[in-house]
Amino acid sequence: MRIIAVLLVAMYHIWFGRISGGVDVFFIFSGFLITTSIISRYNKTGEFRFLPYITNLLKRLLPSVITVVFSVIVLSIFLLPRSIIEKTFNEIIDSLLYYQNWQLALSSTDYLDREQMKTPLEHFWAMSIQGQFYLIWFLVFTLFFFILKRKAAWSGIKLTNIFLGTLFAASLTYSIYLMEVNQPWAYFDVSTRVWEFSLGACRQ
Repeated sequence: MRIIAVLLVAMYHIWFGRISGGVDVFFIFSGFLITTSIISRYNKTGEFRFLPYITNLLKRLLPSVITVVFSVIVLSIFLLPRSIIEKTFNEIIDSLLYYQNWQLALSSTDYLDREQMKTPLEHFWAMSIQGQFYLIWFLVFTLFFFILKRKAAWSGIKLTNIFLGTLFAASLTYSIYLMEVNQPWAYFDVSTRVWEFSLGACRQ
């Protein structure tokens, strides 16, 4: 599914010159995977702690992120014009700290405007949203497990769907509103994307 998502993005950017739904597929599938992982770990251990959660996350994400960013830096020096190199280098820390989406939003970047200058690291906005989503999900499921322990008679699946359904409705409503008010900002705002992760995470 992740390969399909990447191919959708590449096909539309390279051959069709438009924005695809590849990132949306990626977010939905990520929601499914991380939620399944969290619930599976909790069912096995009976606990959900921040340090093991974030440590495992960093072990999986940081090596590939550092490799990609370092490769972009080296290649940019030889292949990109000076004007783009400067902007690219300014985005290095934002990418490594998973803040790229907010940097682009605050700088009034319009991702759909092909006339605006793009950098190789600009596409890290999607990874930044995914990283922020992992932190949001830690808070969501910390609260979820807290309630579940005190309401032992409640169905875990039913409570999960109540949580995720509430997040889905709130995020989708806000996304529709913000798209009308400020589309460029809505594109990078993590809260307008939470409904996609929630959709993928819903349990049957």
